[in-house]
Amino acid sequence: MWKFVGDEETSQQRVLGKLKGILLPEIGAERLYRRKDLTTFPALVEEIILRDVKDNIIGILTTIQDITIRKRVEESCGKAKKYMNHS
Repeated sequence: MWKFVGDEETSQQRVLGKLKGILLPEIGAERLYRRKDLTTFPALVEEIILRDVKDNIIGILTTIQDITIRKRVEESCGKAKKYMNHS
C-alpha cells in the first residue's frame, strides 16, 4: 500500500502512531495519493480504529475518496469569483 501514498515515510509513521494509540484517526483529512500510473490525485481520508473485546487496537479501517472533480469545481468557482470581482 505504501507505493500509493505521496510521502511514504511520513505515512508509515502516522500509521504506526495510530496503531500504538499515540495519534488519533483522521476524519476529513485531505491527502495526495498515487495511482498505478504514478500520477497523483487529491483524496479525502476517513479512518476508524479497530479494537478487540479488550479494547486493544487491532487495525485501522481507512476509506479513501478521490476528490479530483470536487477540487476542479472549487478551482473553477474561485477563478469565476476573481473574474467577477475584477469586472
